[in-house]
Order: sequence, then C-alpha cells, then structure tokens
Amino acid sequence: MINPISDTLIWALYDMVSSTHGGGVEPKAPDVIEKAVFHGNNFCSRDEDIFKIAAFYGSEIIQKKPFYDNNFSTGYLVMELFLYINGYQVLLNDFEVFNTTYKLSTGEIQNDDLESLLQLKSEKIENSH
Repeated sequence: MINPISDTLIWALYDMVSSTHGGGVEPKAPDVIEKAVFHGNNFCSRDEDIFKIAAFYGSEIIQKKPFYDNNFSTGYLVMELFLYINGYQVLLNDFEVFNTTYKLSTGEIQNDDLESLLQLKSEKIENSH
C-alpha cells in the first residue's frame, strides 16, 4: 500500500519553507494543490509506480507554481517526504536538487526524466526490525 500526501502536509511544508526563506501566506492558485492531492491519491490507490507518483506531486507544484514564491523548495520537499514515508531516501546533493527543480520549471526535463532520476538517486530504507 502506498501512503499518499495530504494538502495539509503540503501546506505545512510550504509554511516551513516560508518561515525560513520568507514568503507569502496565501497561494495564488490553491486549486493546483487540491488537484495534485486528488490525482496523486488516485495514483496511490491504484498502486502506480512510487517514483512516478513522487515526480507527479513535485512537478505539479514546481511547474504550475501555486504559491507566489518557494515553489521549487516546496515541490522538492513534497517529493522527498512522499518517498520517505513510503520507504525511500533521496540521495540528491544540493546542486542536483537546484538543477533538477530549475530544469523542471523551465521544461528542460519532464515528468519521465524526473521519475528516472528519482529512481536512480534513491535507495530503499532498510527496516531496523
């Protein structure tokens, strides 16, 4: 079973990023978040590929920019946390994170590219039990 991301969690991540880097309170397109959660949850319920779902969540925020600022950071954190709560750790360094989110925002890379990168640069978290 795949654990989905909620809109409450996306808001919490955005608030965390905004409190650190500054930013607005209101989103410019709250429907983007609602649609991302709705469609992402549908993917989860159909047991789609975990990396495909992570790429979907992140690209929806990074490309559609529902906030006035901090879309790159929030989108990346949503992907990373989604993978983490589903048993994967992302191993991208800071430069790779910036480069990936920037290229995703400009259309230089697409969801399939992001999905492949996440699969390549993530590892399964071993259970300590």
